[in-house]
Amino acid sequence: MSGTAATTFADDDETQWYPNVLETHWRQGNLDFILLAIANDKMGPTMWMDRKTGRIFAPYDGGFDLLVSSPREVEQLRVRFGDWLSDHPEGL
Repeated sequence: MSGTAATTFADDDETQWYPNVLETHWRQGNLDFILLAIANDKMGPTMWMDRKTGRIFAPYDGGFDLLVSSPREVEQLRVRFGDWLSDHPEGL
């Protein structure tokens, strides 16, 4: 895959980040190899963003984060996917 390199930056730990941006069209199964590499900790931080909704999907080796635009949407997702959340009071 190729993409556009974004500005390089460092975090508080001085870790260098080299983000790349690539437009892709999600189709079921077509990025499973990337999800598997992330789950097996063989690939660095990866995120997908939906241009229309602004939602961000950020998988990692123990699950994923989904960033949404409103508390209302959080509650809708909590109702719809509540079985996916842990028993922790905050769903973490």
